[in-house]
Amino acid sequence: MILDLPVWEQADVVCCQEFWYDNQEIFDMYVSTLQQRYRMHGLQRPGAMRPDGLFMAVSREWEVVHEADIDFEDVACRCAQLLHLRRAAGSDGTPRELLVANVHLLFPHNDESIRIRVREL
Repeated sequence: MILDLPVWEQADVVCCQEFWYDNQEIFDMYVSTLQQRYRMHGLQRPGAMRPDGLFMAVSREWEVVHEADIDFEDVACRCAQLLHLRRAAGSDGTPRELLVANVHLLFPHNDESIRIRVREL
């Protein structure tokens, strides 16, 4: 099972795509399994016909300074989530900061799709 993978013990940030929001039991399983180590941030794709979306788990060692949810307002209901993270100062006294983007890109069906993906990036 995905939640048994070593990544959940090793990573400070885990980004998932195609996360299924349509099943409350699965959603609750992720939250109950991860909530001790992580804060969860999610974004369901816009549009009533899209039950999937993005999911980010961020280690509680990081502070979320800002979160931006982006709707590309396209026919495929693509979206992105951007987090500005900050961690306590290191040995040099400088706080650690990080920008993390989780993007639900259009699948490249043809040359036009590739141009759309570049715009999404």
